[in-house]
Amino acid sequence: GDAARTKAQAKQKYAAPMSGALKKLADVFIPLIPAFIASGLITGIINLLKRPDIAGQLAVDYPNALGLLAIFGSAVFAIMNILVGVNAARVFGGSQAMGGVMAGILSSPALAQITLFGEALQPGRGGVIAVLLVVALMCWVEKRLRTLLPESVEL
Repeated sequence: GDAARTKAQAKQKYAAPMSGALKKLADVFIPLIPAFIASGLITGIINLLKRPDIAGQLAVDYPNALGLLAIFGSAVFAIMNILVGVNAARVFGGSQAMGGVMAGILSSPALAQITLFGEALQPGRGGVIAVLLVVALMCWVEKRLRTLLPESVEL
């Protein structure tokens, strides 16, 4: 009752100015930690298997197996922008699929064919920071559109 309300009011009153933004940032990246851990473990195993003093001729005898493991180990980095886009959209209150699409657009090789202000666009430029900013803007626009459009238009 009163104790919980008082505690919540004190927490809100003494909250650091940036704590809300940092919490949102943490909510975007914390779900990715298991993927980063798995990637590191796989990469570590590959490095052990490449050492002749540990695994003998395994790397020479089975190069395709190690190559496949390397793909598994680096997969999270290949799609990291999309994962960040999906998580950012969830955190900022937008459509997760659209967050992934926005991140995919920023990473698309087709961007190199487009010029803006006389400069060719560079796919992936800005990395996850660009994804966070674009998805935050997308969520802001999406929320505004939801208030303007009739419910029959929403999916």
